[in-house]
Amino acid sequence: MLASTSPATTPISATLRLIETSDVHGEVTGFDYFTGAVVQRGLVHTAATIRDAKAEQPNHILIDNGDLIQGSPLASWAQQHSPDQNPIIQVLNHLQFDVANIGNHEFNFGLDALWQTYAQADFAVISANIEALESASTRFPKWLRQTVVLDRTLQASDGSMQPIKIGFVGVVPPQIMMWDQQHLQDKIRSQDMVMATARGVAEVQEQGADIVVLVAHTGMPKNTALPTDAEQALHLIAQTPGIDAILFGHQHEVFPGTQVYDQLPNVDSVNGKIQGIAAVQPGVYGSHIGIIDLQLQHHDGEWQVISSHSEARPISAAKAKDIEALVAAAHQQTLEYVKQPVGTTAIDLDHRYARIQPTASLQFIHEAQLWHLRQIQDPEIRQQLGTLPVVSSAAPFVTALSEDDTSYTLIEAGAVTLGDIGDLYRYPNTLELVRISGRELKLWLERSAEGFVAGQAESPFSYINTKIPSYNVDSFYGLEYQIDPTQPIGKRITSLRYQGKPIAGEQLILVATNNYRAAGGGDFAGLNGSQSIYRSPDEIQKILVDYV
Repeated sequence: MLASTSPATTPISATLRLIETSDVHGEVTGFDYFTGAVVQRGLVHTAATIRDAKAEQPNHILIDNGDLIQGSPLASWAQQHSPDQNPIIQVLNHLQFDVANIGNHEFNFGLDALWQTYAQADFAVISANIEALESASTRFPKWLRQTVVLDRTLQASDGSMQPIKIGFVGVVPPQIMMWDQQHLQDKIRSQDMVMATARGVAEVQEQGADIVVLVAHTGMPKNTALPTDAEQALHLIAQTPGIDAILFGHQHEVFPGTQVYDQLPNVDSVNGKIQGIAAVQPGVYGSHIGIIDLQLQHHDGEWQVISSHSEARPISAAKAKDIEALVAAAHQQTLEYVKQPVGTTAIDLDHRYARIQPTASLQFIHEAQLWHLRQIQDPEIRQQLGTLPVVSSAAPFVTALSEDDTSYTLIEAGAVTLGDIGDLYRYPNTLELVRISGRELKLWLERSAEGFVAGQAESPFSYINTKIPSYNVDSFYGLEYQIDPTQPIGKRITSLRYQGKPIAGEQLILVATNNYRAAGGGDFAGLNGSQSIYRSPDEIQKILVDYV
């Protein structure tokens, strides 16, 4: 007689879709406030693509990965004139986001503004590697968590509804402590991202998370096999045991798809995997959404990832009409905000050639910064201004990179508006005065000189190294210096003088610059924030308006 046997139980399976936005930078309306052009970017377009992705898969989670509330005229208007009803947060609430990680630019307006803005969120807000100092008066709001575990129900392949716990760990570059030192010093501390991730993964696992998602506002070293960039540490963080999916950002790249990480080991830019883990990065300004589909199987009481698919899906021309209606009032008030007249200019101010030669546009910025220094009343600072060489440093933000590139800042002769000033100087940086040695000044110049390559005299744009962003190519006003791009990196400054005299290595010099650069932002050797002898409370945009 044969023994009876029971048929094997078929494991329960389900698909979990993670949908990511990152580096939206306040772009909502699909309108360029600087040029007046309608453009295919921003959350009005992203929302339509998000809804398509949601409709395809009922088991979905929607996550934003930071650099959300800064970077556009609408974002600036909201911080100044609608702090309690931020239209960007309202859009995320309307789209029913589940989680948001904090990016580095969220700190640009200060902690009070950050807390005030994200307090309006209907979604969880996380950051695993920042915490308040015990001695600080600043206290973190209760809604800000280092990690979060969401309880959700999945529709399984057999039609049943199955519970699942999804843990999220978010990190931000600890360099925020340098970049926004004036807002964060003596208030918070930022920890190493690798260590914070390991701790965060353990924390959500202790809380019963079946799946762990890393939400990392950081990227990876580009176009190099030498992973030495402390700001871009994802390739190291991804080695943390227990991570099931990676959502990343900060670098404005599209992954899978880009080839800039191909020299790094264990990075699959075709299939979207890092260290064998599904990963995605969705570009910038809402240009893409990141999608990771995790194929899950429930076995022995646990959910396990069986396979995955990663996609960076571009937005289309389709718009979400309800989002347009939601932000219509903010859009109209932003239009009025940027049209405010602040002065006039007798000549065009443009950044077309700002990467390759002196321009009137950069000279205007330099002169405004030096003018502001002359308004300082502190006697000790005035004494140093009167005895040491004083120069100005500034970089163009939106400049032409080729002969046919028309996407550069242009302010035509005539009336100058607040929007023009915002176009000329895109970031909410404040002005600082640093006291450095001639040796440190040369290091600064050598770093900027990396923005050049050996070109052809008949083609000036051929000298531009397009791998170096324009905001990391500083020009100096008040110095005489020569750059030889045919020389090795670090040896390209062949002459450096002030008022016709060579600058000695130990000679002290005062340089007007922005807070980001003064703290070493952009990997400028010799600058670390300790050399600042004056920190203006005014943003450089305001200084430009006052100078006009």
